[in-house]
Amino acid sequence: MLFRVLEVIPRRFRHRTLHSSRVQIKNLSVMSSFTPKITGKPGSLEYLCCISKTACDILTPMVRQFYQAIETNKNCSSSNSSSSSSSNSSLVTEKQDDSIFTIADGLVQHLLIDHLFGGENEGENTNPYFANIVGEESCHVIIKKGGDTSGSGNGNGNSSGSGNGNSSGSGNGNGSVYQVEDILIPTEFHEIIDVTLMKIQQLSTLISSSSSSSGSGSDSGSTDTDTDTENCYQNLTIFIDPIDGTREFSTSKGEQCTILIGYANKHGQPVAGIIYRPIPIPIPTISTTTNTLTYACGAKSEGYFISDLDVDATSDASSGINSSTATATTTNKYKHSTNGFLTTNGNISPFINTLIKNMNFMRVPSGGVGNKVLMLIEGNGTCYIQDRGVSRWDTCGPQAVLEAQGGTLRKLTAFIEEGININTDSSSSSSSSSSSGSSSSGSDPSNQSYTYLKSPAGTNRDFIPGLANLTKYNCQPHINTAATATATAATSSVCDTNTSSSSSSSSSSVYGKATNMSDVKEYSNLCGLFAVGSANHTKETLLYYHRYIVETSIDNPLVYD
Repeated sequence: MLFRVLEVIPRRFRHRTLHSSRVQIKNLSVMSSFTPKITGKPGSLEYLCCISKTACDILTPMVRQFYQAIETNKNCSSSNSSSSSSSNSSLVTEKQDDSIFTIADGLVQHLLIDHLFGGENEGENTNPYFANIVGEESCHVIIKKGGDTSGSGNGNGNSSGSGNGNSSGSGNGNGSVYQVEDILIPTEFHEIIDVTLMKIQQLSTLISSSSSSSGSGSDSGSTDTDTDTENCYQNLTIFIDPIDGTREFSTSKGEQCTILIGYANKHGQPVAGIIYRPIPIPIPTISTTTNTLTYACGAKSEGYFISDLDVDATSDASSGINSSTATATTTNKYKHSTNGFLTTNGNISPFINTLIKNMNFMRVPSGGVGNKVLMLIEGNGTCYIQDRGVSRWDTCGPQAVLEAQGGTLRKLTAFIEEGININTDSSSSSSSSSSSGSSSSGSDPSNQSYTYLKSPAGTNRDFIPGLANLTKYNCQPHINTAATATATAATSSVCDTNTSSSSSSSSSSVYGKATNMSDVKEYSNLCGLFAVGSANHTKETLLYYHRYIVETSIDNPLVYD
């Protein structure tokens, strides 16, 4: 083995399901020997989840160093704005759609795709272990030390582009090149990148050895009953969000960010995944050190779920609402209402705003899909509902994890359409062997989930013509360019400067409805989202939510943007 096992470091609280003998290894310092504990049989989804958890442990010191550098640069801006601005521009930039990109996003995705999972399937390059890999970022990364290329490759996402940063502060007098797109990485990060790369490459041997020695698809039953016997992971598609909540990552809210890895079977149904917070949660009520990690991973079909959660040892992380009284029983140490309605940190739609009021819930704003799903599992939120879209890499891993915990994450459109036939056994993995059969409750579980497969250009597998509003985040670049030109022309023709309109209504009038599939991004989730944890995943409670959603939508239409 490449790794030696040291003594396990105990934590304040451990949450296990079905496998009480499993343990977690606390992240060690950058230069210490890495000590993973891999459980599960090689070829199983549990084994793959443990490798994913170990990879996140390896990546965390590097991610934290980038986060600290961004924080330091921001704190110095008031005293020396010009120098800090120049330094920070090499770490944080904006994409074409105004979303945030950092070198941490590019490096984490590159190390996972090209060095852990074996690279993307593009052209003549064939991944020997997995069907496909889809990452959020579309960027090129070079890691070359002393003239020898240690790693290079392209991301495999459909984002709007990320390479418009400044090439600043990277010493390469010895022939070394550390670069993300056109951003040269400062020399202070080279050592941590080298250490992280080395450990990820060592970890990757566990995937290659598992694929070559397992020899039985039944050992990872959730991939499919007809898994290729030569490689039990070959039918899996991986979805990666390297830093979910990048805006929070760059604005001093790193505890709301997560690394997301999800695995979907050949039908596009998520079967395993991990949600991992790499930045400590700065909450003083935690009695132990604040330098703690929180995560959850699982695979429902194998009865596997394991986590290290942000909950007190005396609290009940799975408490939920009583649908007859609409009051919650869980104690939330974030000091929000016990009926916590999880939302984005940004603007919410009139529908969601009214729904929160009608249900007498309290809005709990927080960043990142993965973080909010972890909050559901932790009991720090009661529900997570939104009619505004995210992307497949945001939901694949979290959906698999939440389903393994006993909760549900599904398309909001499907949840509304179910009506009295709401199905509580709606997990994607429950129908992995049948993509067309109806459930006993009258609904088709395979239609409740987004489809997690690599999509050809111009194809969105869950597109419904005329449902969603086009925005700069979900539309293709050519639509964004045309809309920007239209908006500029409209602005220049307006002479009355006292007339104003909201940005949301303005963008809606310019972009319009999504009627053509080729106008939307391949991996945009355009059908909304409904998610609850295990305690609220009962038919009685789901019907309670369904009633309020339908009633609220009568006067407040869902926007689906």
